[in-house]
Parts: sequence; C-alpha cells; structure tokens
Amino acid sequence: KQWYQRRVRGILSECVLCYMPPESSRSILSWASSSFSNSAFLNYEPCNMADRFGGVMIDNMLSRDCAMPGILACKTLPEQEQRFLESGFSHAKAMDMNAVLATLPASDTQRVMSLEFFDEPELLVQLLQHYCLSWGWRGAVPQIKLSEPVP
Repeated sequence: KQWYQRRVRGILSECVLCYMPPESSRSILSWASSSFSNSAFLNYEPCNMADRFGGVMIDNMLSRDCAMPGILACKTLPEQEQRFLESGFSHAKAMDMNAVLATLPASDTQRVMSLEFFDEPELLVQLLQHYCLSWGWRGAVPQIKLSEPVP
C-alpha cells in the first residue's frame, strides 16, 4: 500500500498540554495512542523550564494570571519523550527549536530570520531552547522526508 492509503490518525497540539494538569494531558495522550492502530501526536510547547530563563517565562505568565499547571511535568526533552511512551506510543522523539531550526535548509532559515529583526541573537537562541517539538507514534506511520512532495 502507498503511505497515503494507510489510515493514520494525527493530532497536532500547540501549547495545549502545558495549560492542563498532567493527569489530564496523560489521559488525552493515552486516548490518542489507544484509539487508533496507526497514530501520531505532534506537540509544540515550552520545555527546559527549570533554569533561570524558564523561571522568568513562568513568572511572566503568572503575572498575567495565566496558570500553566502542566508546565513542570516535562522539564527536559527526555521527559517529553517519556510522556509519550508511558501513554502507549511505541516511539517518541523531542527536539528543542534550535535543533529543529538546524534541520531546515539555510535559505528557509534566512527567510525566517529576516521576518523579525533580532538585535541580540543570543536571546533568540535562549528562547528557542525553551520551546520544543515532541511527538509520539505507533503503528504503520510513514516516515516522510520534508523535501519529498506529498502526492
């Protein structure tokens, strides 16, 4: 079968799990992994929040009355991966956004960097260290290279 003929159920989450208690996010991840034989869950959210920079980010959110009960549930990238594995996914991966940026072609990186003027590039590096993409999958989820066109 072609990869697009397989029924893969994918869920995308952007800064959602960190706003709910850890037990609620575990329930959602467990539901996603057990409800479909071929499934993938892609999550974008803060990470590495245990250092000073992360503390400032958390304090900033709290000063705006924005509680994030799940923010410390996955302090590190390995903890992000472990969350998926403990929820029933057979595979997991997590990368901070600096690592993600490094996988992009240089032309794309330059285009993205030109969208916003950064007078202190070190601050961008720090910020990108504190956000990640993490994902879990199970079953026959195709591995597609980003450079390949989708039929």
